[in-house]
Amino acid sequence: MDFNFEQIKADYIATLNKFKDFDGRARRKEFWTFAACNFAAGIVLYILGSICGLGPTISTLAGLAILAVSFAVGVRRLHDTGRNGKLMLLLVPSWIAKLCSWMFWISTPKNFYETLIFYGGRTSGMVFWGTLTSLFAFIGIICVIPLIYWMCLEGTKGDNQYGPDPKAGIPPAA
Repeated sequence: MDFNFEQIKADYIATLNKFKDFDGRARRKEFWTFAACNFAAGIVLYILGSICGLGPTISTLAGLAILAVSFAVGVRRLHDTGRNGKLMLLLVPSWIAKLCSWMFWISTPKNFYETLIFYGGRTSGMVFWGTLTSLFAFIGIICVIPLIYWMCLEGTKGDNQYGPDPKAGIPPAA
């Protein structure tokens, strides 16, 4: 398999253009290309945010910006495996964990001086958001496991109740 950046870019843009398309089916290639690009961009944005002193703010905002597209391609991918798109709601605890981690970052004193002066030595907000982050992250991991499994499965062959086979007319790989 050749690495073709132009093809990856074209596939990513095509998926972005389907941001409000919750009907039909999406191949594994479409879903995983989109997921891999978002993962790579998230890492880069997190590093840039850390360098600029913004922590996870930039990557969180970028994630929120593509939330609808991610949800739509996930629904279409579940449709390809013959499952209801409402199963994407299993991601809600993970989203809550991400938002809690952002609140944890905001409430965390950045240095010892800040802890003593601005927080009076109290770190209750830090403990609260840290605990919520851990709880929802654990629940989110449990919920994401079946979704990852379903996203890896080959789609149903031929038409299903969600539409025609997206691989129809594509010759099988050698």
